[in-house]
Amino acid sequence: MNLNQFFRGQLMGKVIPGFPYLDKHCTYCNKKLQLVDAIHVTESPEIYKALYICMNDRCEAFDEPARKAYAKVYYSSEEAYEKLEIHRIWYDRKQLPEL
Repeated sequence: MNLNQFFRGQLMGKVIPGFPYLDKHCTYCNKKLQLVDAIHVTESPEIYKALYICMNDRCEAFDEPARKAYAKVYYSSEEAYEKLEIHRIWYDRKQLPEL
């Protein structure tokens, strides 16, 4: 997928309500990760890339002053990786709802 295809709307950059995203867990504290954003291929939403963040402030990977937390990028398949690897998912922890 090239940049022209991206800007023509062939990707959906959002979490789709009701979509069956997999649950993921933090490698450090084993708490459930929060899905914060996803990118889907418009014609095939099952092809996606998702960003999960650990929101546990007691996790050993959490560092508030540095604004760092454990993050996991998940690709739904090899095809998802091939199509979406170059597309970045940005997030700001301060914009996320409090848990």
